[in-house]
Amino acid sequence: RRYPTYPGQQQDQHNQSTTSIPANTPIGVPMVEAPVQPVPYVDMVKQTEHNPQSGQNNMEYEQLEQNSQQYQQIKHQQHEHYKQAQLNPSMQTQIITEEPLSIINQDDKNIITSDIIQFTHTQLPVTQAELGNSKLPVGYLVQPMKQTEIPLVDFNGELRMNPPRCQNCKAFVSCYSQFTTQGKHVCPCCGLESQLDYEYERLMKTEYKAQRKELNYEAYEIQAPDIYRVKRGETFECLCFLIDISPAAIQSGLVKTAAQIIKQQLQKIDSEVKTMVSVTLFNTQVHQLIFRNADSFEVYSVPDVDSTFIPAPRDVIVLLKSRGQPIFEALDNLEQIASAIPAIPHQKNCQNRNQSDVCFFTALDMVYKCMTMVGGKIVYFLSAPPSCGQGSLHEKYEQRKQSGKTTEAMGLKEALTANSELYTDMGVKCATALISVDGIICTFNEFVDLANLAEVSRTSGGQIKHIFEFQPDIHYNLLQTYVQESISQQVVLEACVRMRQSRQMQVKMFYGIGQQGNQNLINLAHVNSNITIGGEIYFEDACKLGQYLYVQMSYLYTSKQNKRFIRVVTKKIRVGSTIQFLQSVDAVAQTTLLAKKVMFSLRKTSDVTSQSTSYHTFESQMINVQLSSSQPFEQTAKAITGQLFNTIGNFCKQSHLTQVEQLSSNFQQLICYVFALTKCVALKPVGSKVFVDERAAFMQKIEALNSEQIIQLIYPICRSFDGSRVRLNGQLLNQDNIYVVSSFSAIYVYIGAGVDLGIIQQLTEGKRVNLQTLIELNLEAENKYAAQMLKIVSEIREQVGPLPIYCVSGQGKLTQPVYQQMIESRVDGIDFTEYVKQLGNNMK
Repeated sequence: RRYPTYPGQQQDQHNQSTTSIPANTPIGVPMVEAPVQPVPYVDMVKQTEHNPQSGQNNMEYEQLEQNSQQYQQIKHQQHEHYKQAQLNPSMQTQIITEEPLSIINQDDKNIITSDIIQFTHTQLPVTQAELGNSKLPVGYLVQPMKQTEIPLVDFNGELRMNPPRCQNCKAFVSCYSQFTTQGKHVCPCCGLESQLDYEYERLMKTEYKAQRKELNYEAYEIQAPDIYRVKRGETFECLCFLIDISPAAIQSGLVKTAAQIIKQQLQKIDSEVKTMVSVTLFNTQVHQLIFRNADSFEVYSVPDVDSTFIPAPRDVIVLLKSRGQPIFEALDNLEQIASAIPAIPHQKNCQNRNQSDVCFFTALDMVYKCMTMVGGKIVYFLSAPPSCGQGSLHEKYEQRKQSGKTTEAMGLKEALTANSELYTDMGVKCATALISVDGIICTFNEFVDLANLAEVSRTSGGQIKHIFEFQPDIHYNLLQTYVQESISQQVVLEACVRMRQSRQMQVKMFYGIGQQGNQNLINLAHVNSNITIGGEIYFEDACKLGQYLYVQMSYLYTSKQNKRFIRVVTKKIRVGSTIQFLQSVDAVAQTTLLAKKVMFSLRKTSDVTSQSTSYHTFESQMINVQLSSSQPFEQTAKAITGQLFNTIGNFCKQSHLTQVEQLSSNFQQLICYVFALTKCVALKPVGSKVFVDERAAFMQKIEALNSEQIIQLIYPICRSFDGSRVRLNGQLLNQDNIYVVSSFSAIYVYIGAGVDLGIIQQLTEGKRVNLQTLIELNLEAENKYAAQMLKIVSEIREQVGPLPIYCVSGQGKLTQPVYQQMIESRVDGIDFTEYVKQLGNNMK
């Protein structure tokens, strides 16, 4: 509740506005809530006087000012009323149990909708018991920075007021807000009536209300006033690079390639955007590049890797605009600099160390301490596991490395769970300091224990990009894309997401990247347009049939231009019957939320629990399964199947359906996607030829990406030579045709065994052809076959990224990677036809 400050009069204790901050909130964490600043009474008068629509109010205030005695009397009455309202909360708000007659109804037909928030269903049931009919997780997906047209509202500039919000739950005014005839606001989330700013309430009584953007759009952005700024002063974009210069990284070309790409991307940065840069190298020691002036640089080496020491108090992080020349000079000569720096084994236990060791965590901790006061992004390049100094991954290293290859190895679930608290704690510290960490890991058949490394990126809001069997000539474009995403991609800084919803429902768990705080707050240092967070809901109270429930996202962030914004998105969902709820499932959103929950449960030993389910297997055996963090890895795919079968079974019982063919298209699509999820890279059976790091990299991608990207990951793209989409069934591959298939780490071109040799020669014009080995394509050849192949590959790369291309012939022995993508065939289990039959048996 806001109270005016009167001229010549100080505020008393009842007129002071405060905001309580939880005791366990770390310092520096951005809070969506901010103290509401009182607006002087004189300013209210001036706002009304300068508003041409104020009409009669102008005359009233002029008459009051002419008669000072009457003015003082009315002012005193208003002041007493405000004091009584402060002492008696019932005068400020009241619970709206049913729609009062005095509310002015909002016309929803004119509201412009947004898909930044997506529900897994278009309707929800009445009670928690009915919600349990869906064994699959129910909730919503939030993509905060989705690229879409959103109107901008500047309350401070237009109306000289802070953004209007509910005084109870702090939700922002939205298109679903209602207003009484007195102009008071009825919040759609908490259902309470509260009084807003005087000027805003006055506008709600006029025709100007219909022109307000926040009342006509589900999504709008607010030009945030200074009270919402986390850091006082100017915000810089800070980029700090950590580069592995171990002998293996130098010999493989990673150091040279990374330096070239970093320089290219830094040169593309807009000069108007103030960017600060730092470069740190590491092998068995940490080497800090110091840029003291605009002409030269120095290299300081720190041999002690068991503790963090910053070699220079300044010139570690410098402004790119003023120190660009020495930065680019250092990057041009980085390979020579790295080769000249000796790789001396760590002094402690040096008999167990060698020159190939890297002290990655010590270097990361050093850069973190340098960035604590400014925030920003850390981008590191790594080729080997951290093996000396702080954060050395030596505990159970060999057992974790062998996990998933053989059935005798340690539990795969344990290998996918981080066992080093240092990396988890570092991620939390980075998130608190508004530092995002992106990792680009280029391995050479080396196990780097991504399960531990990914914790830093996941918690801080960054991402892990893993290139297997790195080769500069093959993976240059892919590495360039990864660096570009980390440096040049449209991102925002100092971000946090707050979710609010109707009081009947609550969030059970959030799935995705970022640091989850209290009161549904998620801290994200840097956010790009693809990051999507999933929220699973449950009901605390029963709803009424036909009513609407509401979810609001308030997303506070700073742009690269140092401007602070609040993106507000409000969505509503109708409460219907159980059958309406089950049949309104959105297959893509449901699969995405399920996938994020599964990956979250795989990397946890607790936190995730679900209802136990039972179903008949293809051998007519009844099994009981549960999707839980405490369950072994082998039970995960079965638990997913059990949830799907039970959900569809509950719907069929209430709808009196007995055959799978009777299900609607959205259910058919859901069955296909969930089946594909059970065969994804992360859930490949123990003993398959999938490395632990591949599983961990796949899991981290699922947790970060949006719905469309996740569907493409779990159900790869397969196109025939004419460009048409083909289902992932090996029996459908015609040996007289050519197919292009995407996978998690590559794009495969499959040339059927019956394809004419003349066509192959045109696709490989100028190249030597050996059908028993990998075939080198020439997509730049000037003929119709090469042009068609280039078109198909380009279209797929637009969706999955510039992955390397491998071409194989059906006559050779290298076709296994292609058939591994045919997940509807008998690959790692039953085929899709048998899966559907198994579902049909459980429907009876």
